[in-house]
Amino acid sequence: MVVFILDLEQNPLALRQTEISVQNALPGFRSIPVDGNFAAIMNRVIEASSEPFFITLYAGEQLVQGFHSELQDWLHDLPDECAGICLQPAEPMSNVFPLSSFTPRGPVVWRRGAVTGKTGESGEMSEVNVKACASGSFLTSVNLPFEQYVLLEMMYRLSSAWTWSEFRTQSWKGGFSNSPGWRKSKEEWSCIRPIISSIPRTVSMTAIPIITVVVCTFDNAEYLPWSIRSMLIQSFTDWELIVIDDGSQDDTGEKLQPFAIDPRVILIRNEENRGKAFCLNKALSLARGRWLLELDADDWLTPDCLGVIAEQASSSDDTGAFYAHHYEWIERSNKQLLFKRIELPMPEVTPERLLSSASPLAPRCYQIRILKKLRGWWEHDPFQGRLYEDVQMLIRISSRHTVKHIRKALYHRRIRNASITRRNQGNYERWAGWMKRELLQAENIEVNYD
Repeated sequence: MVVFILDLEQNPLALRQTEISVQNALPGFRSIPVDGNFAAIMNRVIEASSEPFFITLYAGEQLVQGFHSELQDWLHDLPDECAGICLQPAEPMSNVFPLSSFTPRGPVVWRRGAVTGKTGESGEMSEVNVKACASGSFLTSVNLPFEQYVLLEMMYRLSSAWTWSEFRTQSWKGGFSNSPGWRKSKEEWSCIRPIISSIPRTVSMTAIPIITVVVCTFDNAEYLPWSIRSMLIQSFTDWELIVIDDGSQDDTGEKLQPFAIDPRVILIRNEENRGKAFCLNKALSLARGRWLLELDADDWLTPDCLGVIAEQASSSDDTGAFYAHHYEWIERSNKQLLFKRIELPMPEVTPERLLSSASPLAPRCYQIRILKKLRGWWEHDPFQGRLYEDVQMLIRISSRHTVKHIRKALYHRRIRNASITRRNQGNYERWAGWMKRELLQAENIEVNYD
């Protein structure tokens, strides 16, 4: 049997200690240390294996004498509908360490056929397992940018069709998280758990969606699956999603194709890059909803985002736009995401405040009737609608209509050095001067800007 040892904290000493304990407790078992690319490595080994079960441990966990005997007993009595085994220490961990110090664990023993859907000597997928398997693989970082939860994501996915057995034992010693305080693991988990525990689902298209969500993307293929997943798990289902591929040169088309199965998802490609404002106007011309929400390709929504906004919008015919609190995540150079904070935006939106601060507001949800009355986003600014189009539209709407603040975090915003906004921070003063003059000339709106 294969035993994977996942090193979350890049701790060679802990990894080696766990590896030695496996050699002593499970002689003859094959242990594979994994210090990165967890899903890709596990998927490759599992696919080539013929063993009916495999084990996953985290570096720092320990197996002791007696585990092998207990494992044989557990597997002998394991029901066919069971996907694997979850273990708990003989004594509750809270008696030794604070609960907040632990990284959520997930199963220790897995039924290979539950994960891959392939059972029996032929390796073919049975009719039952076609429906019950977890799509044949653990999710790689493209589909799950939080690798530390790869086991839990698979457990949640399988739980819709399989059961789990749980045992307390003295032969397995659970480790505990040594994550530094700046990692904010507790806040991170509270944000990610609602997403990975919600299973994406396809539903039939409603006659007229209430909210049109628009994703404009250019060479962001690595981020799109996670962003779109946040749409497919929304508790509110009366939406449509328009994705505009703005002439991407990466594998955006390939990453988007699996989502075309959902009738609510509309995929459009520009043959050349035209800029954000152009893409938003194109989506506006196609939108069937009453409200339009922008979702950046590298960001994602909370599962209740659209439901909360739809409830607010149902009694807000005179409102031009909504915005809310949002979570901020810092993307490190290795693509690791670190929770930063809940961003509390300006409590009241005015053209003056928007123009002077350029504070990011997310999510931004506009009433489509008003967007069309304003004839969409301007594309004739000094940057051809490629920069600050969000500030532009909010200024124009807030000068004539109410912009309401929802006091709840509904959006996850990724902050990365390679983003267009970060690369063009020095261009704002030039754009703001142009915007002030344009407002006076085109819409007779006076904005005090110092």
